[in-house]
Amino acid sequence: MGPPKYSTQANVEAEVTTLYQPAAVNQQQVGMLDDGSATAKLTVWKRSRVETVLSEGDRFRLLNCEVGWYGGEPTLAVTSKSEVTVVERGDGSSPRNGTMTHADFNEGLAEQHLEVLRG
Repeated sequence: MGPPKYSTQANVEAEVTTLYQPAAVNQQQVGMLDDGSATAKLTVWKRSRVETVLSEGDRFRLLNCEVGWYGGEPTLAVTSKSEVTVVERGDGSSPRNGTMTHADFNEGLAEQHLEVLRG
């Protein structure tokens, strides 16, 4: 039996490498991110009410995202306690369920690297 689904919170600065069309109606955005040390799957849940829409190539900061595990790999979930700030806009696509607009949040806590989540 592995670790609990969401037992850890993290702060991460990373780049959106790929976004997928969400498979479930309760997902706002789903994709892969890379912080230079590792990659992880990202899910922005609709119930999070986060208004920031990510695009491929965006460099962004996540505060208070939930860390889960799927197939032995870390996953990050944006919840209602999370904040998303785009640091630098990319020029890629932004597939998502529903229509949201961009909103900035104040900068916050120190970042963590994805590689430490694996250990």
